[in-house]
Amino acid sequence: MENENQIPIRAKVIIEVVGKPKEHVEKAIKAYVGKIKEDSSFVILREDFAEPLEKGSLWSTFVELEMAVDGITELVGFCFDYMPSSVDIIKPESISLTSRSFNAILNDLQAKLHNVDMVAKNRAAEIDLLRRNLKTTIENMVVLALVNREFELQELSKLLNMGDEELKPFVDDLEKNNKVKKEGLKYTLADGKQGKN
Repeated sequence: MENENQIPIRAKVIIEVVGKPKEHVEKAIKAYVGKIKEDSSFVILREDFAEPLEKGSLWSTFVELEMAVDGITELVGFCFDYMPSSVDIIKPESISLTSRSFNAILNDLQAKLHNVDMVAKNRAAEIDLLRRNLKTTIENMVVLALVNREFELQELSKLLNMGDEELKPFVDDLEKNNKVKKEGLKYTLADGKQGKN
């Protein structure tokens, strides 16, 4: 008997790309399809690219692919690797699995989910590190600016090329930690070493 996991499946999938500018979106979706074509697990039978549409400040496009894969396990793997927005199985009309085959699919699915979870946790740790480094950098820039003179928030914002609302939490944190102090509308270093202007 043929392994249920290896029964050929024909499916239509839709993959979307959003970004800007328009030219980048067009190149990105074609490059993505090129990457899929390099994967020997799938055979692309047809590709139909949509024209990019402007949505607010971004551009959106999609491609519909008709493809053949060697079984459910490969189709599930495709979904995790390439993140289509929809999948429509054309053939076969029905698929029956033994519990053993279904267990194999579930275990493969769990392995992919654990891998995705690990990647997400690593990215979260990287983002946290970047946020802390950015906070330290901005606070150091504020302190360096205040070495030579005192500034109002709007002046500091202009000097550091940041909006007042974006800079205020950093200045507030420096004030809370007694690194800067506010006298009227002006900020100065808490130790009083900066010059007056």
